[in-house]
Amino acid sequence: MFDSKVSQTEQQQYQEKFEQLKPKTPILKNVIWAFIVGGLICMLGQFFMNYFMSLGFSNKEAAGPTSVVLIFLSALFTGLGVYDELGRLAGAGSIVPITGFANSIVADNKVLFLPRHQL
Repeated sequence: MFDSKVSQTEQQQYQEKFEQLKPKTPILKNVIWAFIVGGLICMLGQFFMNYFMSLGFSNKEAAGPTSVVLIFLSALFTGLGVYDELGRLAGAGSIVPITGFANSIVADNKVLFLPRHQL
């Protein structure tokens, strides 16, 4: 019968081997990409905000159309498969803004429209 108890030495050896083999996470690179992409998304949002304000909207009134445009673009790029690649590169930088919300909604529903052989 198999003995379910693992010795302390075996556990330690396993842990050491695990630490040697696990991939190293490039934390600094990930933080920089998240900062850059998140900043670019926010800059795009500010561009649309300024555009709507130049059309005569107040700051408060321009917030709604700006959000709609960002959500639309995020949904469009998710449907085209572009936003998923951006998310892999930027991590939280693409998930935290409102565009990340739209991405999660559209990505979840994208499965409903895939042909059966692609599931």
